[in-house]
Amino acid sequence: MLIVLWGIVPLTIISSRIVATGQSELRLSTALVAAEQADAEADGAVQDAIFRLAAGQWPIKAALYRWALPDAQAVIRIEPEKDKINPNTASVLALQYLMEATGIRSATAAIVARNIVLWRTPPALMTTEEQADLARLATSSTMEAVAGHYFTSLDGLLSLPGMTPALLDRLRAHLSLYQPDIPDTGASDPLVMHALLRATKVDGIRLPSASSPADIRSSDHIAVTVAVMIVRKADGREAAARVATVQLNPDKGIVTVLDWRRVPLSRAAERVVKGR
Repeated sequence: MLIVLWGIVPLTIISSRIVATGQSELRLSTALVAAEQADAEADGAVQDAIFRLAAGQWPIKAALYRWALPDAQAVIRIEPEKDKINPNTASVLALQYLMEATGIRSATAAIVARNIVLWRTPPALMTTEEQADLARLATSSTMEAVAGHYFTSLDGLLSLPGMTPALLDRLRAHLSLYQPDIPDTGASDPLVMHALLRATKVDGIRLPSASSPADIRSSDHIAVTVAVMIVRKADGREAAARVATVQLNPDKGIVTVLDWRRVPLSRAAERVVKGR
């Protein structure tokens, strides 16, 4: 009898472990399938939004849309790049005031803004003192790009002394390398407008008048960002997020993808819902 019991106990333990392992693998498999589905829904929502913008079904202006999906909801934010500040062309004051508007300390904002402008400026246009400052900046920078040239990505700003990932996260939604002009008075980003209006009081630069919807759509370089977040209906949690920037040419029916990337779920709601 004891022999039988000693034989049954190990078998019971082994069976329990097999069942537990099987359940764990099933949960993992289910989670992976759900994650893949959410990723596909996020990419599909981006593509659908781009089509609606290119076809004129949606106006090219800042907006927030919500779509119902079978098991989730897609939250979609539209951001015209013309409403953002280009670090390759903006003044020191505009950059500094934008940073301050996002909550960055004035001293840090002033240093980082000057470093941005210093790095992108050709040495031939600098004073001797500025050239010396640029040389010191280049020595302390890990940037592979050549000084005196424009930034080719916003991530390139991270190589500048004073710029941190946390600081760039605050700025990213308000910056664009695809905005060739100064934002006009119709810019929808309140932080951008605050920074520009504050800067104009000092440097005297006047902002262009607000563009009409017809003027915007007739432009041959319409850059738009589409930010998408998929929220599960079951638990209300974020399942996937994407941010894509495209250039539209409605007259020719051309869409050029400029950027397409994942957004960490920890920042999805802040980026997509709040536009930060």
